Amino acid sequence: MMVETKFGNFEILKNEKDAFELKKFEDKYLPEYFDKYDYLVGDLSDDILRLKGFSNDSKSKNYFHFIPEYLVESCPYNCRYYILKRIKGQKNNDAELFKIYQEEILKSEKLEEKESVQEEVVVASSEEEKAKPQNKKKGHKFKKYRNKKKANKNEPRANNWRKNNWNIRYY
Repeated sequence: MMVETKFGNFEILKNEKDAFELKKFEDKYLPEYFDKYDYLVGDLSDDILRLKGFSNDSKSKNYFHFIPEYLVESCPYNCRYYILKRIKGQKNNDAELFKIYQEEILKSEKLEEKESVQEEVVVASSEEEKAKPQNKKKGHKFKKYRNKKKANKNEPRANNWRKNNWNIRYY
């Protein structure tokens, strides 16, 4: 059985317990994720649709021969499910236009984000320049500390050179 959606044409290979509902499928379908897969499995548990994609590539983890294994391991026992196969070369014009429209929206959002980030950077950099003191030295922060070793009373004073020595620690 053939199904036409706004994301392309699909053939229903298996529809267990009449699980396929076009509206739920179109709501859950994400073109940027599922367009790369040749087979889609949709399973319904508590009337919540879960989609999983499988491909024709035999080296892939999502090879379509793993569909029965997926149904046994990941789907609830005796749940409603369906298996769709993408029919390539027969996409609806609406689907293509919808994809182009989504790409244009994403591009415009990215441009707006870049502009807002650039404005924030300019504002933040001018505020930082105002907040910085002008005469501050650049480089390592350091503190002087005095060695706290006590002099041995039995050693002569000349050999106790650390008594008045100052060291610098860098942080």
